[in-house]
Amino acid sequence: MDAKTSVRQSPLQKGEKKQHSSLRKLAKIILIIFLIILGCGVLFLVSWALPWGYSSTIAGYAPIDGAAGATVDSYVDDEGRLNFIKADGKDFVVMDITDVHLGCSPYTVKEDKLAMQAIHKLADSIKPDLIVVTGDCIYSAPTMGSLSSGHSQKVFASFMETLGIPWTVTFGNHESEVYAFASREKMGKILESDEYKNCVFTSGPQELTGIGNQVIIVRNNDENKTVNQVLMLLDSNDYTGVISNYDSIHKNQIEWYKSVISSIATQENRTVREIGSLAFFHIPVTEYETAYDEGKIIFGTKNEPVCHPANTDEDVFFSEMQKFGSTRAMFAGHDHTNNYQAEYQGILLTYSLSIDYVAYKDIDKTDEYRGATVVNIKSDNTFSVSQCHYGDIK
Repeated sequence: MDAKTSVRQSPLQKGEKKQHSSLRKLAKIILIIFLIILGCGVLFLVSWALPWGYSSTIAGYAPIDGAAGATVDSYVDDEGRLNFIKADGKDFVVMDITDVHLGCSPYTVKEDKLAMQAIHKLADSIKPDLIVVTGDCIYSAPTMGSLSSGHSQKVFASFMETLGIPWTVTFGNHESEVYAFASREKMGKILESDEYKNCVFTSGPQELTGIGNQVIIVRNNDENKTVNQVLMLLDSNDYTGVISNYDSIHKNQIEWYKSVISSIATQENRTVREIGSLAFFHIPVTEYETAYDEGKIIFGTKNEPVCHPANTDEDVFFSEMQKFGSTRAMFAGHDHTNNYQAEYQGILLTYSLSIDYVAYKDIDKTDEYRGATVVNIKSDNTFSVSQCHYGDIK
């Protein structure tokens, strides 16, 4: 036999090679599964532990001197609604910020500190009576945020407390992602904790869709403490899919809104249309897109598509409020580079300026879209809206 001739393998030898190959494949699969579990374990530990490292940064901030200068008094009425009494001759100032996106992750420590600094400087410049955050306080994302969303929310709340100003939030889509550790209900309970004395958030009626549907009434300091404006905070919810297709304000929330205003109108011996209300939520209604094309632009520009609810047939909040007649303005976030206000069918549709340093690519390199929206509620029951750009106060 030629030395170069291959030696034929027996069926037994072929079987052994097949078995060895299968074992190697199985070993690789087991190793991959082990590494995935190990990686998830490490991610869990980092997500759980990292937020506690922000305490020294937060401790460095002091309360805003001179804030809440137009607040004479505040109280919670028998129906659980927060009421502010506005000083005569002074504007009650609402500072609206949105899309803070605190990551509380190994990748976002620098950006998170910049976000806190921006909020503090804005509040120091504006000196508001109330701060409303229209969603996405945190960023519970695997790539640029902590999955330990509950801890991240505690970091955010602890920072907001340092301002010494009443504050509340409407939830966005990133507060309760399916891969995050805390539910929307848990987030609400965190914010309702007695630990956060300045937080005036309430989870709202249990029978309603969403968490954080809330009523705040601004009253005049006259003999009857008449209603000036009603702030209606609504949960625009998150997704209709698992992590896709943005949701909307549901019909039971709309009916609740109407019932609240109708009740106040009866108590005030006024009509619904005489009770001015301002609506705050995260995901913009579909009409934000139409308003930019067909309405009157007051300020700002459209720099990205309007990410409105996926099911536009179910998105009836604007049309219902337009017919109802109480709503004077709506304030939303969600689209970080849209910063316009447009008047459409008698209602002001306003994009609040974002704080975001991490969610949008390269947004940390510019202050063009960063800032706060300022609502000045006046003594004659009117209001004005303006923008405070962060770049202008640095």
